[in-house]
Amino acid sequence: MDRYDKIEQLVLKLGVSYEDARNALNACDWDLVKAADYLKHAGKTAAESDFTEEKNVKSEKFNSALENAGTLLERSGKILFEVQKDGKHILSVPVLALVICALFMFWVVVPLLICGLFFGFRYSIHGASDKADSKINDVLGQASDAAGKAAENAKEKWGQKDE
Repeated sequence: MDRYDKIEQLVLKLGVSYEDARNALNACDWDLVKAADYLKHAGKTAAESDFTEEKNVKSEKFNSALENAGTLLERSGKILFEVQKDGKHILSVPVLALVICALFMFWVVVPLLICGLFFGFRYSIHGASDKADSKINDVLGQASDAAGKAAENAKEKWGQKDE
């Protein structure tokens, strides 16, 4: 919000003159809430200041967003991404760590996960709700099966099938 908009808000909401609004904002380093309080204490307002309520609503929304983000981070730290090969457990990593690695090292992590499918690795998720686990694991199982079939077809085509 630019300075003119701040002056206009004070004029409209508090019923002060343009000059008084500009002077109050100058005195309060262009902070709208402080300027409204300044004008109120100077006895120049015709209406009650409601800028503090707006600020409180914004801070409540921000706090709510932070709480939701914290809950999401906490849950993602408890959900595990597991890697198996030939039915043996190889690795368990929190989903949060996998997502962070995928964000910062996308061109390494994603190709490794895809290549792993072609070499017989299977992936699964554990720790979310049972319903979510089963749906995600069904999709991961289908991806593993499809990659395994593609690898077998490639071996047959190139004559390298194990006997």
